[in-house]
Amino acid sequence: MTFEMGRAGTERKMVLESVRLTGLDLKEFSSEFGVRFDQLNALEAGATDNAEVLIRRLADRLGLPEGWFRWDHDTVASALVAIEPAQRLDLDLGNFHFGLEKKRFEVWKLVKDGLLPHRKRPTYRAITDNDIASDVAVAVRRDFGLGHQPIRDLANLAEGMGLLVFTLDAPDSPVDGLMAEVEDSGYGVCLINSSGSDVRQRFTLAHEIGHWVGGDAFCKETFGADQERYMNAFAVHLLLPKYQIMEQFDKLVQIRGDRDAAIIISAKFGTSWSATLSQLRNLGKIAWVRRQDLVEKFPPTQEDYERLGIALPLVRDIPSSSRLFSGHVDAEYLNFPSEWRERYDYLRGVQSGWLGAGDGDSVEPEVLETVGYLLQAFFEQRLIGGGRPGLYPLIEGGAQMEWSDESGDWSVELLNEGGALIYLFGETDFEESVGKSTSSKGLAEEVLHTLGRLKGGDNLG
Repeated sequence: MTFEMGRAGTERKMVLESVRLTGLDLKEFSSEFGVRFDQLNALEAGATDNAEVLIRRLADRLGLPEGWFRWDHDTVASALVAIEPAQRLDLDLGNFHFGLEKKRFEVWKLVKDGLLPHRKRPTYRAITDNDIASDVAVAVRRDFGLGHQPIRDLANLAEGMGLLVFTLDAPDSPVDGLMAEVEDSGYGVCLINSSGSDVRQRFTLAHEIGHWVGGDAFCKETFGADQERYMNAFAVHLLLPKYQIMEQFDKLVQIRGDRDAAIIISAKFGTSWSATLSQLRNLGKIAWVRRQDLVEKFPPTQEDYERLGIALPLVRDIPSSSRLFSGHVDAEYLNFPSEWRERYDYLRGVQSGWLGAGDGDSVEPEVLETVGYLLQAFFEQRLIGGGRPGLYPLIEGGAQMEWSDESGDWSVELLNEGGALIYLFGETDFEESVGKSTSSKGLAEEVLHTLGRLKGGDNLG
């Protein structure tokens, strides 16, 4: 970000950028948003006198913070640059893009204010053909410890990469999702259209992850049918890893037949019926004619899922707001020492199969929230004293915190199914369980209460 233009010049630029993002010309914008055409025209000609007045009006009408107009940055271009201006008002395109821009500004402000630490954006080869799309998907799975297992929490994976995920209910928009980089931060923001089905949202997010790890952010210079097709290929290979899909299909088809085998794989990996069948077709497991027949005539029904003992969903839905951004964990944790943040980020990125050979369950978001509350208590020296706690995933799912003090060695195991186990190994050993709570914060408070009692002191929460 630069501020070389000065405040007035930046304000002029960003007012005109807000016009551009709608895809309208000045007259259409003036009529639609109730601002004077002569003021917009003067602004385009180089004047800056009217910028402040326009900002106050447009911030409210467009749903953007006033600070956005004073933030000199590159904006996201329209995904439908070829659409005629007369058609654009009916597409809810501006609402979608302004939603993305608002989140970009808010994340940038958090980084600028030191509440979100700068990070390094993960980058791989530019995805310029289908083979590279497959290779990059394999590399991402390898580097983030995913193995060949289903990605149960795709938004959690994205955020472990620095891509913060939000949703917007925009049923009239032609856009399924957009991603943009937050300059000079290592973060990106992704806005997913939540009006689509759950599996469509997952596929869209996987597609946007492809843009993120491929080193690009959406812009009209790089947008095109070929690029988007390659990102779709990346999404398919990320969600449906070919070797695991082939192995599972070969086993299932002998027992269940090809349709039931495809239903099980689709449910287990959280992908649409058509995407699952397309991958099976690409892998040579079903013929094209059979694929078309299954898509058009034999989609799975609720009776099929009940007959096969499948309780949907088997994967997590895309949350409406970034967990890191929205403060599910108190923002104080962002000021923790770097080693705490690194271990916490590691826990956030743990996926099923992290131990290898399919062993090792992921860490549920509710457990992560409880860890955050306990870290805050430790940070504020309300937790039992001693060295900084180690943070580790549990093989059975959940997280473990360990530390030592004058009483001995302490361990708190936070379980995915709820509740916690507390151990003290010293002159006197203790083991105590904490029951499930209605909230992550409530569980943290119960753990702190139990720790204080075992220590022989007061409630530490």
